[in-house]
Amino acid sequence: MSLKTRLDGRSEDNNLLLLKDRDGNILAEVKLLDSQSVTLEVSTSNGLHVEKNNGWSSIEYTGG
Repeated sequence: MSLKTRLDGRSEDNNLLLLKDRDGNILAEVKLLDSQSVTLEVSTSNGLHVEKNNGWSSIEYTGG
């Protein structure tokens, strides 16, 4: 799966994303440490998904 997303260091609800496997195990965390924002493009292998701490999940986004 591939997506483009923005992280905002000023917001505790939108300053990180998690890469998870099908069982929900966290494989990696990407966190913005300063007060700026950044736009990322993230690509994963099949069976992995991205979740943000604001509740957004690529499972719902892609209908998976």
